[in-house]
Amino acid sequence: MSLRALFQPLASSISLPRIRKRRTLIVCALLVQAVVLALGWLVTFRIVRDRFAQVVEDKIIEQNVELAERVAQLLPDDLPDMLEFGSPEWDKVQGVIENLTDLPADGFACVIQPDGSIICHPDVRHDQSLLRVNLGDKALRTPGDHGAADRVIVSEAGMETASGRIEFAADGVHYVATRKLPGSDLRLLVHQPQAGLLTAGEETTRAVALSAGLAAIVVLTVSGLGLTWVLRGYDSFVAEVNRRMRDNLKLARTIQRSTLPESLPQVRGFQMAAYSEAAEETGGDAYDVVPMTRDDMHIRASRTGEPTHAAAMLIADATGHGVGPAISVSQLRAMFRVALRLGASLLDTASHLNTQAAQDLPDGRFITAAMAVVHREGLVRWFSAGQGPLLLYHAATGEVESLAPQAWPLGVDADLPTDVGLGEILMKPGDILLLATDGIYEAPLDDTGRSRLGEAPVIDLLRDGADRDAEELLGQVRELVADTPPEDDRTVIVLKRTG
Repeated sequence: MSLRALFQPLASSISLPRIRKRRTLIVCALLVQAVVLALGWLVTFRIVRDRFAQVVEDKIIEQNVELAERVAQLLPDDLPDMLEFGSPEWDKVQGVIENLTDLPADGFACVIQPDGSIICHPDVRHDQSLLRVNLGDKALRTPGDHGAADRVIVSEAGMETASGRIEFAADGVHYVATRKLPGSDLRLLVHQPQAGLLTAGEETTRAVALSAGLAAIVVLTVSGLGLTWVLRGYDSFVAEVNRRMRDNLKLARTIQRSTLPESLPQVRGFQMAAYSEAAEETGGDAYDVVPMTRDDMHIRASRTGEPTHAAAMLIADATGHGVGPAISVSQLRAMFRVALRLGASLLDTASHLNTQAAQDLPDGRFITAAMAVVHREGLVRWFSAGQGPLLLYHAATGEVESLAPQAWPLGVDADLPTDVGLGEILMKPGDILLLATDGIYEAPLDDTGRSRLGEAPVIDLLRDGADRDAEELLGQVRELVADTPPEDDRTVIVLKRTG
């Protein structure tokens, strides 16, 4: 089938008058835009021209100061107050003036007598009429000077160089800098007749405006193709950036997952199980279980599978989820381990973590955390900073106790309350302690997100599954929230005493 036959049904369904109207609107829109661009360019050009003139003037005045200082250093420093034309002293100064090579085009330097007359000039040897030129009555004006100005030959304090413009009736504005020579009443004058750089003709303005208008029409004509090309390039760039971001996030996820324990230590008389699931590639939850020596809070390296006397547990949840919270909780976990290695007590560890979090976290950010030390005899010392509830199942009564936090989250205030203390639990065989972040309790039960899991199903699970081991209980908790993807990070630690 030919292209014409393919598009014929489409062409027959489109009204030609509508196409003409649309084309007219497009052409009119392009013309209006071209006119607006041309007028905008005209106004902009005039503004830029005036600003450019001021910038050039300031640059010339600044440059003249530097030139005067540099040339003054080349002149003898033992000059008399007056120079006699043709004298040896004059010849020395004239030689310097004639052989200057670093002045801008059309610029020159000369020396002025105290009365304002020129005594040294690059052309004075063959044009002695320059000796009759006197600048004593000329005013030196600086930018913005609209009032009275100092005469060119007036001496300033010390060797300070004066720079500005003087006006001649015959040939307009000239830019000069003057400097009193050391030990003498003579003055050095550096001169640049650069007034031509400071103006722009009206013909140039109109020509530029016309060119800009024509260029605008051309640009608007091809803007559709150009925009398409740019958008394609942008899409390709965004795709590449997204790919790199995904790779970086995958790496960050791998690094964060590597900080979680590969296996949990075995404490005599206890079972432990834990898991953590991030809502994104990286998450704001973390947990840790560290094997401990008896009661001195030092970590003891133990062989794989060897039961230990005690273990320290940590579960933490930073506000939000993603890379930022992941960094926060990873740092918290590292500090937790360092504190244990240094032998800090559980309460001191919490205090240090809170102080550091207050210093590091930005305003409005904090970390809820619960930490505990589990002893083989069944004693659990615990502390919660805004992390709750911690659920404790009592096998003897079948009741579930909700343990409330003792303090606000870490990072809210630099100091913990002075009356805060550790909680103590004496777990008996069959008792279960469950630590979970709010990603579990606030998990949505359907796609609408209107109903949440809450604490009741978890409490019922502990009562009904008390005869199950820690791994089975953890699996049942995960099944409670398995039907919906996580809106927030989910972390659970299950601790059960077996004997």
